[in-house]
Amino acid sequence: MLTVASATATAGLVLFDDVADDIRQIPDLEEETLPEPEPGEPYTLLLLGSDRRPQLPDERSDTTMLLRLDPDRRVIAMLSFPRDLLVSIPGYGSDKLNAAYTEGGPKLTLQTVELLTGLKVNEVVDTDFQGFADAVNAIGCAYIDVDQKYYNPPGAGYAEIDINAGYQRLCGLKALQYVRYRHTDNDVVRAARQQSFLREARQRVGVRSLLFGGDAGELIDAFVDNTRSTIKGGGEVRDLARTIFDLRGVSPVQIQVDGDLGEEDIIATDGEIQRAVDRFLGGEEKSNGDSSSGEDGTGSVSDTPAEADRERKKAKEARAELSAAGPEFAQYARTASRRLGFDAYYPQVLAEGSGFSRDSRTYQYLNEEDEPEKAYKLVITHPEPTIITEYYGVSGTTWNDPPILRDPTEIKTVDGRDLLLFYSGSRLRLVGWKDGGNSYWVSNSLLASLSDREMLGIATSMAKA
Repeated sequence: MLTVASATATAGLVLFDDVADDIRQIPDLEEETLPEPEPGEPYTLLLLGSDRRPQLPDERSDTTMLLRLDPDRRVIAMLSFPRDLLVSIPGYGSDKLNAAYTEGGPKLTLQTVELLTGLKVNEVVDTDFQGFADAVNAIGCAYIDVDQKYYNPPGAGYAEIDINAGYQRLCGLKALQYVRYRHTDNDVVRAARQQSFLREARQRVGVRSLLFGGDAGELIDAFVDNTRSTIKGGGEVRDLARTIFDLRGVSPVQIQVDGDLGEEDIIATDGEIQRAVDRFLGGEEKSNGDSSSGEDGTGSVSDTPAEADRERKKAKEARAELSAAGPEFAQYARTASRRLGFDAYYPQVLAEGSGFSRDSRTYQYLNEEDEPEKAYKLVITHPEPTIITEYYGVSGTTWNDPPILRDPTEIKTVDGRDLLLFYSGSRLRLVGWKDGGNSYWVSNSLLASLSDREMLGIATSMAKA
């Protein structure tokens, strides 16, 4: 909704007062005076995703996230807090973070987060599940690279979900099921999944399509119908919209709170909380999607002979530190190539302990023009001490311009291949390349557990079946 406001602002449309009049205020925060940032100073928003249904005796919060918008430093940072994080709740003592919402709604959650982090929040936005689903539909859904197969059958005692691995378009209910899932992992992984989804969904909110395609009204309706906020008055909406517009093209930095997983709670030390806050305020290096862009906006290219030699040497050293991939990876790629009718790449080296997953598949999906595209997803398991398993992977598709490969942070040429590098903060989350009109990429796990060196080593080891 904030991106819509910035889009309408650039077109000179006077919608701010009308939108502001429709925004429902959070009852227990109506009389609160939250600090207003000075012009050009960072905005800090508390984003809450809550389950508000008549049949539930208590309102519950599934998502608690801080969003920092810093136009001067061109940084967007997202800091997620697990709902099972053990915190001190003012007036109630020690409990899980989501208990603050149950006991005192957004106001008590705000007080708890400010006590936990030492930060001051400028605005609070509280959206229910229906609002999330409606908003995703209003932007024409979102293209997501799903890391594994997610499946809970109806009546299993867990929230129902049936989503296969692979790059695909997720809409309304499916999108909600995806971001809420936590049956076989934990809240830390779910927070990373939510941040990843928001990053990709943001790419779908284009100025031209919103203004001339008619989606702006639907998205604004989804916001005002299912959202409560402390934002009030056309001036506040206008200021926030201007900040969002100034940060167009910036890739968000994703930050999670580290902690120990207990039987029921997640416990983070003061030091772990402070490190997360410091990263949130600092934005980390390589946080800006356009920080290294050339005139064409596609990122800088290392194409001099000396740079190419250095990159080739680094890639060779990185590959030497990794483990050889088993024969099943090449066999899978040969089968995928035969089924799909285009070249499938496979890795020759992998991170230590990695394995082939049967979630791997070949399939078809629809692009932005609703035309069918062929694709394969090679799912790779990776052991992680705090959860059962993590997943990273290799993808290939006939779509020559998928949203996931747009606006790389940087481009490096290694062994004659232009590698598209995408960072979240200082962490390399994806490496892509194009060949013969097709698109390919290596994706890190949701927690970005693979190092930059491992990601580049795997990417440069890719071979055609």
